[in-house]
Parts: sequence; C-alpha cells; structure tokens
Amino acid sequence: MKIISVTPFDDSIQFIVDSNVPVYKADADGAMQQTEDNAFSMSYKDLARQVYPLNADIAELRALRGQHLSGEDWIKLLTGATISMDSVFVTPDDKSEDGYEYKNKGYIRTIKKLALDERVVARLDRALGF
Repeated sequence: MKIISVTPFDDSIQFIVDSNVPVYKADADGAMQQTEDNAFSMSYKDLARQVYPLNADIAELRALRGQHLSGEDWIKLLTGATISMDSVFVTPDDKSEDGYEYKNKGYIRTIKKLALDERVVARLDRALGF
C-alpha cells in the first residue's frame, strides 16, 4: 500500500494510505469498534524501531544527526513510500511472542517491507554524501 500523507503529533504519527486497513476506533456514539479505514497511527518509538532495520539510509541519517527524527523528517521520508504490514488485534492480558503482556485493546502493526519514493532516495543519497 502507498502512503499518501503523514501527519505528526506529539507522541505518534498518522498515515493516510491508498487502501483500507483494519483499525479500532470510536463510532458515532463513542463506542470502540473494529472496522476499516485508510488512516492509522503509530508511536514514533514503534515506527523508528521498525523502520531503521528496514532502511539503512534512514538509520544512518538518524545516527548522523545524533537525535531522533522529527515529525517533519518522517513526513519527508515516508510520503509516497510503499509499505506492507501485518495488523494483529490484541486484548488486555494477551501476550506477545517475547512474553510482553498487552494492557490495552487494539491493533499491533508490524511493517514488513518499506520502499521509499525514488525522489526520497535521491534526497537521502545527497544528504548522506553519496
């Protein structure tokens, strides 16, 4: 799926994509429902943890800056990218493979593949001095 736009917030980032993904969100009455939408969000921490191993250039950019990437950086890097991901619904007391016990109900997203837009790759090459 292609990332159409990226919106940064204080602790998370929202993606608008070109297809529907499973989401857990409030309906018109405020009740939480499993549904589908073309928008989902991830924490910066989770995003970075998943993206750095998938793209060495993004990891190197972060290392050269000596600080975490900003919301603006993620907008520049991920808009137009193509990703594939898994979405698994968890409930409180479910456990991950490594034994972590989930406290909330919702989707856990795992980015499996990331292909940056060719313009972004060119800008990254210039920024990294290649």
